[in-house]
Amino acid sequence: MESSCSVGVQKMKIRELVPYAENIMVIGVIICKQRPKKFTPSNESEEVRAVFNFTIRDSPTDYINVTCWGTDMFVSGFYERFQIGDVAQIMNPKVELRKIDDYGEQFQPMVTSPFKMILNEKISQVTVLLDGYPEYMNSIIRLPTKPITNYVALADIQANTKVWEGKLVDILVAISSIGDARNVKTKSGDSYVRNLVVFDYTATGFGLSIWDSDFIYRASLWKSRYTILFMTDMRISFDNYQKRARATFTSKTIVTEDPECKEARDLREYARTAVIAQSAILDKLSYTFLEPSTIQNVMNIQQINTKIDEVCHSQPEEQFTALLYAAITYMDLDGLSTIVTTRCTLCKCQVSNLLNKCENVNCIREDVPTEVAFDLKVKLSDHTGSLLNCKITGATAERILKCKVSDFLNMSDDEKTVLKWKFLLERHELRLVVLCVRGRLPLISIVGCNMANPTVMNQRSF
Repeated sequence: MESSCSVGVQKMKIRELVPYAENIMVIGVIICKQRPKKFTPSNESEEVRAVFNFTIRDSPTDYINVTCWGTDMFVSGFYERFQIGDVAQIMNPKVELRKIDDYGEQFQPMVTSPFKMILNEKISQVTVLLDGYPEYMNSIIRLPTKPITNYVALADIQANTKVWEGKLVDILVAISSIGDARNVKTKSGDSYVRNLVVFDYTATGFGLSIWDSDFIYRASLWKSRYTILFMTDMRISFDNYQKRARATFTSKTIVTEDPECKEARDLREYARTAVIAQSAILDKLSYTFLEPSTIQNVMNIQQINTKIDEVCHSQPEEQFTALLYAAITYMDLDGLSTIVTTRCTLCKCQVSNLLNKCENVNCIREDVPTEVAFDLKVKLSDHTGSLLNCKITGATAERILKCKVSDFLNMSDDEKTVLKWKFLLERHELRLVVLCVRGRLPLISIVGCNMANPTVMNQRSF
């Protein structure tokens, strides 16, 4: 497949192409590629044929789809050898006018060229260029291939999954976490998949599945809170296991890594300090309500659990408030439960006390300043049931306990027991903020806690 430029070959840019041009050479950077497809011959004596599609670009405005035909060995070798980001020199392609109503067009990325190039194993040649082009090509590969302002917000997809399901959308996202590549069995045989969680201004967690081998590898180079992706023509589906929407690559998808545009720069700036860890979300819910007394909608625990079920199935990332009269039936201040946590000041994930290292392997900070904060789990009960996994965190916990976290750490076990029994089994007037996150347990933050006035409680409780 490698060849030097022959004498008499005409070098052309994508915008200069004309149908049936002969003896030409086109140079461009590969911006996406698709898995080869094999065709089983009707006659066993014939070789297995295959086809491979990829897309190249040679300027900010010009990109074209290329189809390579040949034997299975030739096409498979081509696919493995040429990677996204490589600068390819294409010799002797066949140039044809695209037909928008062609069946194959619906499975290829949107491009600006009215033409397509077809490579034939016997007459076409492709070479990877290492010198002279990479710097320029690296700059144009970071330019979006579609208007970036047309992206769909993740919260819109989550809130209207039935509307978006099965459709192709463009999204602009930051990386939250990157899963390991794992082998799975599919109808077509063994394959690899890598799951990612991404976020934007509107949603803290959205799942992506990557099946393409190139991007499975490239994802290992992405960084949490730093890498920004503009992804076109992603298919939205409903994950029945996690009960939430997710996006999957299609044959039309083009991924622009760290796109060079204002929208991406602004999102990267936001992503560096965005609240995405669950403990940090609870803190945010707590300090958002500077005046808990504004929460006046009285509910019992049965009503709260019913509303959680309703909201989590219809409006993920939605929050509601409740005023609850209940007893605190679990608060292990003097036991073995984790009461205080050491966290990274940037991503709010836990920091190992032994290594003083953020447990988020994708955190962009190495020498991490830490903070110590309350992370207290409590259980609430009334005559209608119990509410589990409630949290009192951060500065709100210090206000409710009337105790600084630094003072708590210096308390004896007996002093902690005394503090616990000031709250345990007593009826309280509790202000709650509940954040429903589809596919996960709801986040329930206690933002206000006072001893209940029996007269007021009898008047207002159910």
